[in-house]
Amino acid sequence: SKSEIDAKINVGTKFRQIVDYLQGYVSTEISHTSPVDTFLLGILKIAHKLLTIDYFHKCFDAKESAELTKKIFTSCLFPAERELFRCRTETSRKVAYNIITALVKEDVATCIYLIQDCLLPIREKIPPLDSWANSINNYERSELGYIGLKNLGCICYINSMLQQFFMISPFRNAIMTVRDNVLPMLTKEGIDDNLLHQFQRTFIYLLKSNRRDFNPAAFCYSFKELDGKPTNTAIQHDAHEFLNILFERLEKAFKDTPYKQLIQSVFGGKSCSQVICSNCGHISATYEDYYTLSLEIKNQRNLDDSLQRYIAESTVSDYKCDYCNRKVDAAKRTLISSLPNVLIVLSLIHISEPTRQAEISYAVFCL
Repeated sequence: SKSEIDAKINVGTKFRQIVDYLQGYVSTEISHTSPVDTFLLGILKIAHKLLTIDYFHKCFDAKESAELTKKIFTSCLFPAERELFRCRTETSRKVAYNIITALVKEDVATCIYLIQDCLLPIREKIPPLDSWANSINNYERSELGYIGLKNLGCICYINSMLQQFFMISPFRNAIMTVRDNVLPMLTKEGIDDNLLHQFQRTFIYLLKSNRRDFNPAAFCYSFKELDGKPTNTAIQHDAHEFLNILFERLEKAFKDTPYKQLIQSVFGGKSCSQVICSNCGHISATYEDYYTLSLEIKNQRNLDDSLQRYIAESTVSDYKCDYCNRKVDAAKRTLISSLPNVLIVLSLIHISEPTRQAEISYAVFCL
């Protein structure tokens, strides 16, 4: 009858509308432990209820049925790359799976399409399991809200710097906002060989990803060593050297943007080197900008002791004072003239081993 035909059309139309609505819906579920998005759950249950109507499958041909199945699959369960998916909790995902099961149960062609075009491509992307008793908890963002950076060998000096930069919210927000108007420089492996772009990408993943950790391989590729080659992740480098090079390259990238003073405004301070004449008391002062303070920690009890050693006086013999024009012993010291908004303290550690003598540094960020 005409009323039955109208009802069939209405059921099909309503289901299409729900599927299309889901494509643009922003779910409140951010992890499998999040509270269930009750509005999303209600929409999915309505869609599943429509599927129980006897004549539902007569509303679509095979092609449209396959398209609707893929939309539910990608929007709710397994999104295409860089897209958000809506169902993250067990409750909502179960309903989404039930919808897909109902769609393919009565249609062999749709079932084959689901396997070939949806499931098999995902299977190829899944890495082999590297341990027993695998659980989704091993791969999702920590319940504390943060994710880590994968250590690719000897890049702890890079990872620690990136994580500390990320925790400085004004700096992080500025980095993610700046636009250098440079097109991506893609390698044959598909990596954008642009340090600023990879810096931004790292921050975005640390902020938005639901994975437990992020692989900084692309950042390491874009951060070239002095010989122009990508960072060798098997070699440990000095944190101070890394910071100096990173700041220099970021300032170059910011040069033609409104953020050209970003590094200076966040990390820039000023030191004052003084030489004090023991004869006339004249003080010769030289001011210098700095982004980091290098402090000795050997035999120092705490940071205050290290700072006291930093500003301690030393004696300069046969100093020619320009004020009294005499050669005298003079006192020399370095003072902190102005502090930055965020002070980076580099602690120097001396390593003395039978096979090597070295001095390395690690950084502490002080707000």
